[in-house]
Amino acid sequence: MKFIVNSRFLTQNMTGVQRYALECSILMKELYKDEVIFLAPKGKINKDLSKKLNVKQVGIMRGHLWEQIELPIYSFFYSATLVCFCGMPPILKRNLVFAIHDIAFLKYPQFYNFFYRNLYSFFIKKGYKKAKKIFTVSSFTKKELIEFYGKREIYIVNNSTNHLKKEDSFSDLPKGLIDRGYILCVGSIEPRKNLNQLINVYLKETREYKMVIIGEKNKVFNQQDFPENFYNDDIVFTGYISDSKLASFYKYTKCFIYPSLYEGFGIPPLEAIFYGSPVGVSNIPAHREVLEDYAYFF
Repeated sequence: MKFIVNSRFLTQNMTGVQRYALECSILMKELYKDEVIFLAPKGKINKDLSKKLNVKQVGIMRGHLWEQIELPIYSFFYSATLVCFCGMPPILKRNLVFAIHDIAFLKYPQFYNFFYRNLYSFFIKKGYKKAKKIFTVSSFTKKELIEFYGKREIYIVNNSTNHLKKEDSFSDLPKGLIDRGYILCVGSIEPRKNLNQLINVYLKETREYKMVIIGEKNKVFNQQDFPENFYNDDIVFTGYISDSKLASFYKYTKCFIYPSLYEGFGIPPLEAIFYGSPVGVSNIPAHREVLEDYAYFF
């Protein structure tokens, strides 16, 4: 066996980092075939993806304990390189390759809960020193990693839109939403995404279109609470939705807005461009690098 891939991400909702992990895993399967094995903890898992990657569910633990204790033990018996495309690197494993998507937990610690922030900081710092290879998603994040943790070789493997298809079967959206038109924002409901500012600006303008915000809260972030006036007929919070419905929202939107204060890459604007939506994003380094002349910056 040549590689073991930490496939814990298949037990989680498919958001940005999980999407990245899945795309990289599919490509590894194509490249290395039987020389790569995908390990995940026991429990609920996407059956179609599990079958596609031939995932083996092992151990009795869950979450971070499985990742830090049982996963390294199983990888030891296979004598293989352990690859982690997201999550915290298992620091008991020396023959390790892992991805760091950003260092928001260092740049904006106030946005994260105390437990997650300190746990993640500890494991990333240890993994950065011990890992055989490290890769990240942008030149911007590579530069930040070197500034914070010290100089070492870091590879850049970008996010992509490989998971999208122009011929997707689109889900039906409410007729009233299509007729009125809407502005779209996609991302986790957390302070870093700057949704308070976005909605405040929206509420002060003449509201020709509705505002649709897709995403859900995550327990690792400090809770994002909104004023009572944010909950009205003009603003739609969808929560987590299926890929086909997400594609529909991209397809029919009047424009896509992404006002994030900080990103290591930022997948949603790229998805919006894929479906032909006009895109407006905050003027931050990662957006400038990834989107170049394909977006409006504010």
